[in-house]
Amino acid sequence: MSWSKEKAIARIREVGVIPIVRVASPEDAYRVAEALIEGSIGIAEITMTVPNATRVMERVAERFGEKVLLGAGTILDPESCRAPGRPGPTL
Repeated sequence: MSWSKEKAIARIREVGVIPIVRVASPEDAYRVAEALIEGSIGIAEITMTVPNATRVMERVAERFGEKVLLGAGTILDPESCRAPGRPGPTL
């Protein structure tokens, strides 16, 4: 499945929430995202306050691909804003 705008909105409406992943370690963030995907939610917003958040998003995208609607959150500065442009986030 390709995450077009319409498909992303439909998935969010179907699920009813956008789970926010804000934890203290990259490994915990990865595990939470993994659980959300394996639990059939398939949506995760990983905040940029998670250490190495962009790498976590890349790992999630590499493993789960189109099974996850992935986003970056808590973007507070220009550097963080550019970082999610790498492969990974779709939200």
